Amino acid sequence: MRGTACRSRALPSIRGLTVLEGESGLGKTVHLVRLARDSKRVVAFMKAGEEGGEVIKAVAARLPAEVIRDEGFLRTLIHAGGLDICIDGLNEVSADARAAVTSFAQAGTKANVLISTQPIRWNRPAGARLLRLQPLRSEQRRAFLESREVMLPEGAPLRGDSFRERVQAFVHEMDTTLPADVEERMARERALSNPMDLTTIALILAQSGTPDLLNLQQTAYRQAAAQYSIDNQGAEFPLTRFSEHVYEQRCKAVAEERELIVLRELRFAAECDALSDQRLLLKTVEPDPNAEGREAPAWRFRHDKVLDFFCTWR
Repeated sequence: MRGTACRSRALPSIRGLTVLEGESGLGKTVHLVRLARDSKRVVAFMKAGEEGGEVIKAVAARLPAEVIRDEGFLRTLIHAGGLDICIDGLNEVSADARAAVTSFAQAGTKANVLISTQPIRWNRPAGARLLRLQPLRSEQRRAFLESREVMLPEGAPLRGDSFRERVQAFVHEMDTTLPADVEERMARERALSNPMDLTTIALILAQSGTPDLLNLQQTAYRQAAAQYSIDNQGAEFPLTRFSEHVYEQRCKAVAEERELIVLRELRFAAECDALSDQRLLLKTVEPDPNAEGREAPAWRFRHDKVLDFFCTWR
């Protein structure tokens, strides 16, 4: 399957037991979220590592406290096809959690279960339908890059015709020049065929930047840091301190068996806002776990590739 339209045709809804496989950045999570959001049925969306891979417990944990969380009833409801399940990121969890998810999926009779994963060695549930996401072809790149205009920052210098002209020039350059180094050529091809990386490229192009296809996240960060300096009287983005904080939060999430990293420290609010302006982070306002009844800003990484850049910078 290639592209959103192909995914929608091949996997228009959550039916039966399906495994969606693809490399990082090809759009697995986005498609699962879209299916769960648009479904007319009740859908539970979860990360594979929640509750150690115990799917029934993860579903029960989502129910309001006043609801009886009868795991036996939930199991019957799911296996009868009354509640659909989306499980994201099977490749990111431990072998035990993966086995628990597999056991749950294998035991289902009429259950509608959709599991996403990067290519890994595992005992796929018998009878599961396997769909593999394919990288974008060269003729699809320009259209995809142009489609990213809707998510450009408000202050992006290039929009409309100027953005499309920049995209056209970039695609032409990529099609007509090939690196002499084989590894560099392969790395460039991976970036140009990956929707996540192409989205980052579009953001860089819209800022009149030049994408370094071997260091895309670093290029995007540099643009965000330059804007941060402009907005903060020439102050330098505190990359080391910020990266250390991100690493600490990641370690904390692992210790608490959480997969979702949320940044809430207001001392880094300006830095988080600068990164969210460049779409490296996604900003929301939600209940503050440290102040009952109050809401506070929260930031999440747009993709694990962005998170990995900061965690490995240390």
